[in-house]
Amino acid sequence: MSGSSEKLFPDAGSFRDPAGRVYVSGDGRVFRGLTKESASRVEELIRQPFFNGWVESGKVVKTSFVSGGSTSAVLRDGWSAVVEHTAVPFVSYPYEWTFSMLKDAALLHLDLLQDAMSNGWTIKDATPYNIQWTGARPVFIDIPSIVPRGQEGGKGEPWIAYRQFCMLFLYPLMLKSHLGIDFNPILRADLEGISPPAAALYFRGWRSFLPSVLWHVRFPAMVENSIARRERDGAEAKKRVVKPRSEAVVMGLVRGVKNVVRGLRPSVRHSDWSDYERTHSYGESHFEEKTAFLRKQTALRRRRMVWDLGANTGAFSQICSANSDIVIAVDSDSDALERLY
Repeated sequence: MSGSSEKLFPDAGSFRDPAGRVYVSGDGRVFRGLTKESASRVEELIRQPFFNGWVESGKVVKTSFVSGGSTSAVLRDGWSAVVEHTAVPFVSYPYEWTFSMLKDAALLHLDLLQDAMSNGWTIKDATPYNIQWTGARPVFIDIPSIVPRGQEGGKGEPWIAYRQFCMLFLYPLMLKSHLGIDFNPILRADLEGISPPAAALYFRGWRSFLPSVLWHVRFPAMVENSIARRERDGAEAKKRVVKPRSEAVVMGLVRGVKNVVRGLRPSVRHSDWSDYERTHSYGESHFEEKTAFLRKQTALRRRRMVWDLGANTGAFSQICSANSDIVIAVDSDSDALERLY
């Protein structure tokens, strides 16, 4: 397969992974330059039956090696190989998502992680920025972060991205579910997520004794605070050693976190906007007129993308979707969009 003849531009948001960099063509195709080591791992990965099953089910983007055309410019940037990923129709970020979107993204990550670990692989990162959406379905996009197990410390290595998963997936979901606190502004303010000590400050009184809070918030916070005190007091630093754990312990941790995530429910505060179908300010005849007008206009031609700004619960977004490839529903009321999702 040959690469696009168009010029490729490095994506401004792809710079942190030393193993690769994303490039985008003028016609929207998505490529990634890889180091020699990363290319070897990806080449091995895409031969794995479990990975091909993910692609066929739509859980991960299709990925293939390409050469020729403008991909030579990627090689001139110092990368050893180039792959092409199936492009997602729209890029969004976790601080723009509803509770259930973040929850479904978390469950997708955990499903992939369990399957990968069962087949001798793992996912070295645990960030929602590695997940995008095809319509209302989450899809994993960061293929190079899937690596063979054993590279970090043997088959019994721990879940190396557990802390990151908690900071960017679990803690935001727990704040909304247990305390009714919207995670969106918190994740927007700190792209690294919520640290265990910071998360522990939110849970007071009886909530601090919830089993999920004890195991995944309070205990990690105590460990981090203890390390910080030793460093602050000038105590002699000890070399950290990652101790192998039994497969049962590692897989049990992943299953336990998945059960916690599954049990979380959004604390929705119904407002006029989140109950828009009943509480909208239109008279019934005016609402029907607007609906009829929108149906007529959207039927004139098919559109690639439609934006519904101030979508509320998406009554008009769904009308537009009949003649659009994709509709982007936007609203400041996350509870309204939660109902739509």
